[in-house]
Amino acid sequence: MVDASYLSNLLRQAVLSRSLTSGEKLHTQIIKGGFQFDPFLSNNLICLYTRSPATLRCANKVFDEIRDPDVVSWTSLISGYAHAYLPLRALDLFVSMLRHSTLPNQHTFSAIFHACAAISAAKPGLQIHAHAVKLGLDQQKFVSSSVMDMYGKCGRVDDGLRVFDGMPERDEVSWGGIICCCSQNGRPWDALQLFGLMRASDAKANMFSLSGALCASADAAAYDQGRIIHAYAVAIGLETNVFVGSALVDMYGKCGVINDAQAAFHSLAAPNLVSWNAIIMAYAQQGNVDAALKLFAELRSQGVLPDDVTFLAILTACSNAGMVDEARNLLTSMSTEFGLPPCVGHYTCVISVLCRAGLIEEAEELALIMPFPPDSAVWRVLLSACMVHGNSVVGERVGRRAIESRDKDGENEEDASLYVLLSNIYSGKARWHEAARIRRELHELRVQKEAGQSWIQIAQHLHVFVSGDQTHPFTVDIYRVIAVLTEEIRKLMLVGDFRCNHA
Repeated sequence: MVDASYLSNLLRQAVLSRSLTSGEKLHTQIIKGGFQFDPFLSNNLICLYTRSPATLRCANKVFDEIRDPDVVSWTSLISGYAHAYLPLRALDLFVSMLRHSTLPNQHTFSAIFHACAAISAAKPGLQIHAHAVKLGLDQQKFVSSSVMDMYGKCGRVDDGLRVFDGMPERDEVSWGGIICCCSQNGRPWDALQLFGLMRASDAKANMFSLSGALCASADAAAYDQGRIIHAYAVAIGLETNVFVGSALVDMYGKCGVINDAQAAFHSLAAPNLVSWNAIIMAYAQQGNVDAALKLFAELRSQGVLPDDVTFLAILTACSNAGMVDEARNLLTSMSTEFGLPPCVGHYTCVISVLCRAGLIEEAEELALIMPFPPDSAVWRVLLSACMVHGNSVVGERVGRRAIESRDKDGENEEDASLYVLLSNIYSGKARWHEAARIRRELHELRVQKEAGQSWIQIAQHLHVFVSGDQTHPFTVDIYRVIAVLTEEIRKLMLVGDFRCNHA
């Protein structure tokens, strides 16, 4: 006669081999044998059914039949929902688990932090982290790495760094996690510094730390650092990994070294959609619309379905090249041919190309009829075009709409550039009274225009400066060179009305 131990061994093999068919047959035998209430068998069945989103209902049914679910039962079900892109259900189960007085273990916390990361749920993430600290599980490797990932996805880099600094041991997973945390949240130089510290330690780089560091190099346009990381990837045999290779394409593309971007792309045995998007965007940013469109056609001929990022790259190419008709057609084909609803970024590209062509009224109309409110980027494109083309009528209309939207859209509350652009439009038409009024509004609202930073890397040293900067030790020499260059430009008559603002 078949006993529970025998069924348990067979079921465990089905779980390890991910054999759903075998598992379902064993489940039938378990019910026929009257073992459906055996906790060990039930936990294994939950583990089996949570391997696929399609069978989560079966897992839930098995769980509901357990008289007294233990931490393994709860964790298996929570993990299943967390990894099936149903994070809210996972969070509900975690709360129910606590209400049933079942203490979570390190695997439970790892799963629930994954759920929080999926929806950037910082508030519950902070509360659950505090609970992990209370139980003394926050230093467990699984938990701390998951916490860092959660904070990174929620944009809380400093919290992630504090977790990393408090880790007693750091492996390649934790190093990769914190590097990606910084690189994905606009902290490229922190990511590159951490990559250097990792190399100085005993930890070995993996595809995550390499791709994170390469993405940081791309965002910072740190070509020299990117080349060094590329050489390191070659040395450890990861340069052809699809994640690392895609990051290489992106890095070289953003640094303007298109030949190296192309070489990195062709070195990939099986480029994925991320790789294709990176190389198309590389050509788009260089203004080579023909190459970008050719790659787009090649991607489609190989049966790879484009996504919203692909279309953003192609529309960027069209915008840079001033291809109005192509941009219009691509925006339409996104939804009609590929079933992809355009987002505000796609509309911004089309609005930009219309503005470049002087079709400002059409661009304004598109901004107003798109299925979501224009963001500050759309308003800036329209206002900049009005200033360039001297269209104060549309500029005033757009400017007032943009400023009125600031109370409805939190993104615009601190955006002083909208006021500055509208003021400049009035100034360009010698409407000094209106320009002064906009400046007064800006002052009364205490909206500060954040100084734009520029940087240049010379001989491994990074020099950062802002408009009118006087803090650099070589300020006198720098301005002397600027004065010489300004005079040479005037002599060559490259511009009509040139004023150097030391920007």
